[in-house]
Formats: sequence, C-alpha cells, structure tokens
Amino acid sequence: MKGSPASAMFMTQPPLSTHSLEDVSHLAQTWLENCESLHTYCSAVEETPLPSRLLSVSGDDEIPTVRLVETRGIVGRYCALSHCWGAEHKRPLRTKRNNFQQHLEDISFEHLPATFQHTMLLIRSIGIRFVWIDSLCIVQDDYQDWEDEAKEMGKIYRNAAFVIAAAGSRDSTEGLFNKELTRPAIVKAPYISAGVAKGYYNIAAQSQYPRELLYKAPLLERAWCFQELYLAQRVVAFMPGAVSWTCNEGCLTERGTEEDASTMASGSWFEILRAYTQRLLTFPSDRLHALKGVASEMQKTRQDSFLFKYGIWEDQIYEQLLWRRTRPHHEDDSLHLPSWCWADTGGAKVWWYNDWVEIHEGMPKTFTIDESGSLNVLGHVAKTGIVISLLPQEVEDEIRERFPEKTLLPGWSSDDDSVPPYLLTNRSHGNMIMGIGVFDGSPVLQASFLFLVSVARGARTP
Repeated sequence: MKGSPASAMFMTQPPLSTHSLEDVSHLAQTWLENCESLHTYCSAVEETPLPSRLLSVSGDDEIPTVRLVETRGIVGRYCALSHCWGAEHKRPLRTKRNNFQQHLEDISFEHLPATFQHTMLLIRSIGIRFVWIDSLCIVQDDYQDWEDEAKEMGKIYRNAAFVIAAAGSRDSTEGLFNKELTRPAIVKAPYISAGVAKGYYNIAAQSQYPRELLYKAPLLERAWCFQELYLAQRVVAFMPGAVSWTCNEGCLTERGTEEDASTMASGSWFEILRAYTQRLLTFPSDRLHALKGVASEMQKTRQDSFLFKYGIWEDQIYEQLLWRRTRPHHEDDSLHLPSWCWADTGGAKVWWYNDWVEIHEGMPKTFTIDESGSLNVLGHVAKTGIVISLLPQEVEDEIRERFPEKTLLPGWSSDDDSVPPYLLTNRSHGNMIMGIGVFDGSPVLQASFLFLVSVARGARTP
C-alpha cells in the first residue's frame, strides 16, 4: 500500500452477524465515503460520461422499477456488476434484438435472477440510480453491438463509482448474500496483574484476509471477470462468508481484517498474461476481447501499439513469442491464429522473459509479421540438424548448481513428468548443446526452431 496504514485510512465497522441488505448497504456507503474523503491515492467519485446503455433503478425500495436506458452522452454516477453467467440452463436474462424495445420500457424485477435483484436493491439503498450489467446492457445477439461495447469495457469498469463483485456465486441465481457469516470460536484467557486475576481477554482466530478469500472465489476463475476486477478502482466483493472493500489504498472486510492493497496483476504484461491465461472462457472466441480493456488501459502509458489481432505489443514482439504451456492442452479451441501466437489456443501459459528478465538484453528487431501472420526473418538464416533427447540428469544437476535461484524453464519442475525438458544439440557441430526445450506434446523427429536470443562467444549462460 502507498501512504498511511489501512487502519488509519478506514473507519472499521462492527462485525455483521448475517449479510443483510441494510447492514451491507450502510457498510458499503461508509467505505465509499471514507475512500472519497480520506484516501490520497483514490480519486473522488465524480460524475462521468455514462456508458451508452445502463439500467435505471427507481421507484419502490423493495420492488423497484427497472428499465434499460440509452444515455446519449449524459454524465452521472453508476455502478457495475461483475458476475459469473454460469451453465447454459442458468444463464441470466439477456437483452436481445427481439426484446430490446421492451427492455427500454420495462424489465420485470420479479423475472430478474437473485444476483441482479440484490445488486439493484443495494445501489438503490446507497442512492445510486444506474447500474451496468453486461447481459442486459449489450444486445447479445448483435455482434456489431457486442464488439462496440467490448471496446469500451475498460472505461465502463474504470469509471464506475464502484464495482459489485458477486465473487462467491457460480451463476446469477445464487445472489450476493449467498452465505451467512460464521462466527469464529472465542476462547477466554485470564488477564493477570501482580498475581491477581483482573479479568479476561476474548481471543478468536482472525478470519482469512479478503484477498485470500477472493482468490478462492468462483468469480476469479473467469477470464472476463479478471479484466473487470483488474480495471475497477473500487470493488465491493461478496465472497463466501465475507464482504470486502478494495481500492488503491486498502482491502478490508466487515470484520475489520485488513491488508495492503495490490492489483489483481502487476503492471508487467507478462505477469498479466500469466494470470489471465489461467482463467476460463465459455466462448474461446472471446479470448482476445476479454483482455482488450486491460490493453486499452495500458496504452495510456505506452508509446507502442497493441496488435489486437495477435494479442501482443509492437515493441516487445520477440519476448512475447517465448511462451509455453504449463500443462498439456487439447487444441480444440483454436482461433486459427499462427502457431507462435499465445492466443491461438487456451490453457495456462508462462513466458520465458518473465523468469529470466535479469539476464535479458535488448535485441534488434530481426523479423517482421506480414498480413498473413507469418514471421519474416530479416537477418542471417541457417539450417542445421538438431538432435532432440531427454535432458540427462547430470546436465540438469550442473545447471541447478550453477544457477540455484533460477527456474530451469518457466512453469516446469522436476516433479512434473508430463512435460519433461529435452536437450537440443547441434548434430552438424560435434553435438554442441544449443539449449533446453519443452514441448507441448511428444517431440517429433522433424521440428523447426527459430532462435531469437544469442550471446557473445564465451559468455556464461545456462
């Protein structure tokens, strides 16, 4: 955390025995007011240009009137919901072409799933009129509308007064308040002074930190939600057994447990990709779209361009090619991109650059990408025979002895028999060791390699 400790920046509230709307809305409003008035590194919640569509919540406090509105560039305050859609038979109510006009007139509150109802009652009690929910604010069967709104996702979550995260719910039917708080066991310990019992201490095990709970939540398994929480400036997260607040200066639960704030991923693009590729997508075609908002936010501080078609930055193309999967993956979700592109298939991936950054040196751009996605090598190209063999134990032992603090290969460990490392030797030059490689599947006898990194003769490298 930057600045003062969280305890000095938040006015904590007494624990809640249950997750009631009245208690949580009061708590969320207090957290928001404290954040606006006390936090140096959090901007005030001011009126901002609204997303193109929002849900207006008005009227009765118990059964409010809900309708879809087209904002047409007006300014105001709104919240956004981050939630799991769930299995097909539990998908939430959606805006489509055939009900778009009806939703502009009215959306039946009784027909909304529990998570949506709880969200609307929460913002209504806080005094915020508008909320953005993806399934209702985007015309789901209009690809052009979906693509246009996806481009604005970064702004939508960044500009929200706060994001409501249904972190503990696997689908929209489970609601925000899906589990009561469990009270910790309390033990009495005597307070003794000068041999005389003066009273008792009440001692209870501290509940898990907010982020420990959040990282275990169903919401964090989803790729779209990774982006939403990464971009949000403030998050009220409803987790199994706890409600938390997170902003630039702290993370706090209603029990008063607190910890320093940190972003969902660091500013490193490679660490963002590492975290993002571990998440799940219902539709593989969303793989690049679900990350576009993060790229748009990073573009504000970068001079190069983001090549959306391949999910890479222009100034770091060669580093972004140095990736591998952390476990075998079935390639039935291909986007038909070039094989060098990390976004072609799903599955968790890691980047070599991320683990060996301290020995990396800038290299000249030795290739370009043409319109078809082929890599055009501009420098010297040579063809030689490479022999692929399992890495001998003595070679591995020597590397680990010389470089004890290094990871042999990103995401690989000696306990992982499914992806063993292989030794690559040059058959044409006396079996000179060229490097170490890990294959996504079983290595083939005929394989092509493009070496992007070279070192001076005699340099000490693994």
